[in-house]
Amino acid sequence: MKALNLYILSRYTDVGSYTEYYRAMSESEKAKGYHKEEIDSLRCLVDKLLAAGAEPKLFEHYFYGYEIPQIGKEFDILKIGEDFLLNIELKSYMEPEKAKEQLIKNQFYLRHLSDREQSFVTFDAQNGKIFELTDEQTLCPISEADLIARMERITDACEEGIEKLFSVSQYLVSPLNTADRFLRGEYFLSLQQQEIKEAILRNIDGGTERYYAISGAAGTGKTLLLYDIAKTLAERGKVCVIHCGYLSDGHNIISDHCVNIEIFPALCLKGSFETSGFRYIMIDEAQRIRKGQFERLTQQLKAQAKPVIFSFDPKQTLSRSEADSDIPDMIAALDGLKRFDLTGKIRTNPELAAFIAGMGNAEKIDRKYSYRNVDLLYANEVEEAQNIIELYQERGYQFINHTPSLFADATMNKFDMSVFAHKVIGQEFDNVIVMIDENFYYEDGLLKSKAHPNWNYLYHQMLFQEVTRVREKLAIIVLGNPEVFSRLLEMKTTRTVKED
Repeated sequence: MKALNLYILSRYTDVGSYTEYYRAMSESEKAKGYHKEEIDSLRCLVDKLLAAGAEPKLFEHYFYGYEIPQIGKEFDILKIGEDFLLNIELKSYMEPEKAKEQLIKNQFYLRHLSDREQSFVTFDAQNGKIFELTDEQTLCPISEADLIARMERITDACEEGIEKLFSVSQYLVSPLNTADRFLRGEYFLSLQQQEIKEAILRNIDGGTERYYAISGAAGTGKTLLLYDIAKTLAERGKVCVIHCGYLSDGHNIISDHCVNIEIFPALCLKGSFETSGFRYIMIDEAQRIRKGQFERLTQQLKAQAKPVIFSFDPKQTLSRSEADSDIPDMIAALDGLKRFDLTGKIRTNPELAAFIAGMGNAEKIDRKYSYRNVDLLYANEVEEAQNIIELYQERGYQFINHTPSLFADATMNKFDMSVFAHKVIGQEFDNVIVMIDENFYYEDGLLKSKAHPNWNYLYHQMLFQEVTRVREKLAIIVLGNPEVFSRLLEMKTTRTVKED
């Protein structure tokens, strides 16, 4: 995306082709169309500043409508200089409290650029007034001359490649992998997450629904939403979170530091687990709970009339028994259930998500991407694979192995088994490296797998779990399997070229 001159942009006001004009100037592929109110607000601001003495050249090198990838966070106007940063939000009709909250959020998303002095401004086009966010987090009116003075302070402004200044890991907080940031509240929910949270909180005490289900694919933010709701509900009463998997360090940190939140592994349900001491019950990764445990738990909770929140991904089953139990259908059959579906992938890079989808099903290959964040690596034997894995671990990659069998040997047992598929449920990592060995093959365009030493485990489902833990970069090492490697290599290197 290129910076542009706001004066030049504001001179064109035809709603019908304004978006195309903007795209041509900024070289942006942004799909959003601009409304008349937005177009008029920009022109109004520029005209007021011109009347106050600003020259057209003062409006050079501004990014207009920049959106942080994956997050969906947009800035109306942004200029980033060597020592000064200016953000201006345009309002055709301003609600002071909402305008202040927006600038505070903008401040959060730009905090990694805090080596520069920063100014956050809102322009109320209806009344022609300008407000700045103060250090005390209040809105203070400033004059056109004040704003011009701030604009004049910006030197050596970024002109293109703003995307390089923003990394997804700066904003996406994992309650389990970055528990300290979660506890400090260093995150914001997406609009969809916030709407779901508000709907649940409105009804969970005294509402008609007793069961709530949050469903979503990998990367949609289920875990963050669930634990954020837990943190809020803990202000009302004791919260029990049952995690259907291994407990991580993050689980223990949250349980130790959040008053009124206790987190248990699903193993606790094997015995006579008592929920009477809790006001709210949450089941995380609910698709993995065993059928008998689910039935006993729901019967107990029904008798106690306690609200329950389930969080699950129907596709993230790692064994035959989990798939056969079909817990999502059992949840859907509960009386008094309110279901919410998370749709937008806020964690996984769209390019990585496309590669993962195409890796599993050839019909889903999206050839518009270059897949530059995917490394395909080949090893002929175990020693070569181990050397490559170690090299990538030194680069900051997390190696995730397949879950081993306790009773039989396999290729995966020759590699580091400290982190494997079942251990990373609900977690995420910036960079991930995984292994595909002789146990995988393609059939009719679908990636399939041979039998795991443990009859109940599914190799291909484990691989899906492993690769969907990634946020930024994925490396796949193929060990002694040239057929699968060739298929993946063809997928990565063949692109659809747009004709001029």
